[in-house]
Amino acid sequence: MRTLPGPPGNLVYPLLGLARAHFFRAEYAKARQLLEEAYAHSRKTGGDRHPNTASAAMQLALVRAYTGESSAEELARETVPVLRTIHPPGHMEVARGLTTFGRILIMAGKASAALAVLDDAYAIDRKLYPKNNWRPAEAQLFRGAALARLGRQQEAEAALESALREMRAVLPEDHPRVQEAKRIHERCKQAAASCTLP
Repeated sequence: MRTLPGPPGNLVYPLLGLARAHFFRAEYAKARQLLEEAYAHSRKTGGDRHPNTASAAMQLALVRAYTGESSAEELARETVPVLRTIHPPGHMEVARGLTTFGRILIMAGKASAALAVLDDAYAIDRKLYPKNNWRPAEAQLFRGAALARLGRQQEAEAALESALREMRAVLPEDHPRVQEAKRIHERCKQAAASCTLP
């Protein structure tokens, strides 16, 4: 096990950051390896109800979804209530977890359930960030994807365009989040059948 000086979280943060970089490059196997390590380390040092553990669990669940593992939804579903109890209502990490869970539900073919979760995530994010910010834009992006999967194309296009516009207002065009938003916008504005996330 690798170590860094300072409290246990000092090791988890760089592991999560590295995993995120691999995720955005579609290097899911590498991302998963780092996230499994971060998750195990967080559980060992902070327990199952530590914020680091919940964060690692949600990111790991997302990567598992992208590699087609059935355990992804279960891990995310188990982690959401933990996030709600270890953080105050309306906390950024709750919204972040809900956005991830919604994304996983879309990938599992559960767009209706995903939309309800993403509506909640977007409401929290928008209250926290009333001006342009990538966090509510991300929740809105996946709301658009869920709406497209449900055949609500007009609403989907409005949400997708709003999300991409907000992403571009705060991040450079070559940022991975903007590039992801562009891909999802392009796929989902065509038709529900082409609205896939991976």
